[in-house]
Amino acid sequence: MQLYKDVSISLQNLDWAIDKDLKRDLSNEDIKNSLNQETTITCDKLLFDGQKKETILLGNIKIIQSDKIIYCDKLKLYDETSIVECFGNVKVIKDEKEEVEGQVLV
Repeated sequence: MQLYKDVSISLQNLDWAIDKDLKRDLSNEDIKNSLNQETTITCDKLLFDGQKKETILLGNIKIIQSDKIIYCDKLKLYDETSIVECFGNVKVIKDEKEEVEGQVLV
């Protein structure tokens, strides 16, 4: 599946994105909290490959939750492991005051 040009996705939560056994074993409370938040994602292109079980977002990516905003140029979500990788001009703003920038975030 491919979506192009001004892609916008609104989700009630991200609970579906992680295996329930992996979720149970998570020790990071911030990540656990993020899974239950309403999330809006915008990007230029979304590619989903069901055979590889991965989702790729490309271009002008912005992920908005109530306590954080994440920006990057490319994002990969691996369905089987629930690992998310952000690449290129990565910026995370948390609670409108904490800010992290880099080229790769996993």
